[in-house]
Amino acid sequence: MASKTRVAIVGSGIGGLVLAKTLTQYGEGKVEVKLYEAWEEWKTRGGSLGIQQSIEILEKLGLKETFDALANHPSTSKFWSDGQEVTHLDLGGAGPGAHIIMRRDLQKMMVDSLPPEVICMGHKLESITEDDKEVTLTFANGKVEKADVVVGADGIHSTVKKQLFDAGEPVHAGFRLIYSCSSVPVRKNPDEVHTTWNTADGAGYHVMDWTAGAGDKRHDVCLLMMRSDELISDKWDSTIVKEKLKELAAKVAPDHEVLHGAIDNAEMCFDWGVYIQPVLATWISPKQKVTLIGDAAHATSPFMGQGANMAIMDAWRLGRCLAAQDPDALKNYEAERKSAAEQVVKMSSFMGSMYTTTGWKASIRNFVLPYALPYALSKTLVSPLKEGD
Repeated sequence: MASKTRVAIVGSGIGGLVLAKTLTQYGEGKVEVKLYEAWEEWKTRGGSLGIQQSIEILEKLGLKETFDALANHPSTSKFWSDGQEVTHLDLGGAGPGAHIIMRRDLQKMMVDSLPPEVICMGHKLESITEDDKEVTLTFANGKVEKADVVVGADGIHSTVKKQLFDAGEPVHAGFRLIYSCSSVPVRKNPDEVHTTWNTADGAGYHVMDWTAGAGDKRHDVCLLMMRSDELISDKWDSTIVKEKLKELAAKVAPDHEVLHGAIDNAEMCFDWGVYIQPVLATWISPKQKVTLIGDAAHATSPFMGQGANMAIMDAWRLGRCLAAQDPDALKNYEAERKSAAEQVVKMSSFMGSMYTTTGWKASIRNFVLPYALPYALSKTLVSPLKEGD
């Protein structure tokens, strides 16, 4: 009988949690999995998450019914430019549909689905080394653990990536997002997602509002995006004073009732810089025992709402390969996911530029969008499942 493969997951973001769930469900008796989290207790950074094609994975993991009760499921997305409607999109007819959930609720759902002994809190990774036999992980609490395979699921500033991969620092994408989230309902119709492009003082602004969650989990969210070279933090730890945000909103979108209502009722307003991960030559370490998923591998701008979906798809594919004790698990995972993820990163950066353009370029955007958006979605929202899943 083959011995169990010891898999260590560093980081308990959505990708790490989905990977742990996939391994415990499909690798029983074949895989021994541990998930290491630096925090002593559960915390959540970030607001809401859009889930599209990866809903099929949550269904395979037996979590769709729970997820559906926690999420909002809008049916329509509407677009305006300087007060004129540009187009609308039937989200229910766009492949898997749209589902928006608060990050903390998705995190809790995933944590609750795992055996408690899988999760190791208070384990901040200090060093990681690999040899021909195994990987050694040393944590700040003094503990040393061994594994056959290690997965860096520890985000854009991944310690795993910095120590074992030839990776540059994250690059500022040239955008700044201001994000307000209110548990007080300020939107009239949670069934719709709204996008407004406005021009103010010659600059283009992207204003978007939506509802995340349902019932007592509902939050109304509004996002204001602009081009900026200011190096704002990307760690969801930078806040902007409401009065300052109100002044900006009055200039950019004086008639946007949801934006002003979201600011007035927001528990906190975040000021967030957008960064992307330079393309890595490989997601596999020199000794072929460590790999990366999610933002650690391919951090992207948020303009296509695909960050969480890509992390979930990474986790699913890698988990299925490892659970099957495939001797080429890491190579097959990389072959299936790397190119696809990098294409989404490129497309998302392009969309951000399009969303904040002005003048004649904005006129072209408004003309092309009704045709280009459905096409882009058709190329992105493909099923993450394959025969045998």
